[in-house]
Amino acid sequence: MYVTLMKLDQIHYEEGFFEPLNESEFEELVESIRNFGLIYPLTVQKISDKFYLIDGRNRLRALKRLGVEIAPVIVLENEDARFGNVLQYDLELCRRPLMKKRRRSRLRKEMSY
Repeated sequence: MYVTLMKLDQIHYEEGFFEPLNESEFEELVESIRNFGLIYPLTVQKISDKFYLIDGRNRLRALKRLGVEIAPVIVLENEDARFGNVLQYDLELCRRPLMKKRRRSRLRKEMSY
């Protein structure tokens, strides 16, 4: 595993196991990245010479919306494609309880907006 800067057009991805953010949640993410930058790097899995998105689908969409071409990524070098699928599913399940109302209210309280 290593961290590097990568051109976003090098990252391949398929739709995830779960639905993307709705439009208002997505706009909040875009504004957060615009105001504070990308806090958590994207995570990709390197298989052969290609990089597949494991974590950060909404962040990737937001970066593209903002016209960003290069971003920090965490690169996992496990060649087994099943590893990426399991990790993606696990990450999504762990985050679901933090979504929506709880996440927004906590962010607003901490960021005072």
